[in-house]
Amino acid sequence: MSIVEEEIYYKGEYEGIMGLTRDLYYFKPLFIYDKIQNNCHIYYNELDLEEDPSMMYYYMDKDFEKVKECYEQLKEDVKYLNNVIKSKNSIKIEEFIDKLIFVYPFSSLG
Repeated sequence: MSIVEEEIYYKGEYEGIMGLTRDLYYFKPLFIYDKIQNNCHIYYNELDLEEDPSMMYYYMDKDFEKVKECYEQLKEDVKYLNNVIKSKNSIKIEEFIDKLIFVYPFSSLG
């Protein structure tokens, strides 16, 4: 991944999941560059309860109204991203990246 892709990945896993769980849970990926293989490995702290997917799912099930609210936003953001990609028009890069970060946790937890 490029550094931009890694930043989106990190922010999506950390800030995006925090947004879904009202700042209670997150993934905090650790990127380690492997010079020999010329790639990055991604590690997670599986022992931290704040990074435990089962806790995230449990919380999201208990706060389903928040999940529904996020899902509605997700549909709008995906529509926006699709239109941008199809139209190939100039975009506001900050807005585009913010929407990618918002969408990311849904694919990460899915």
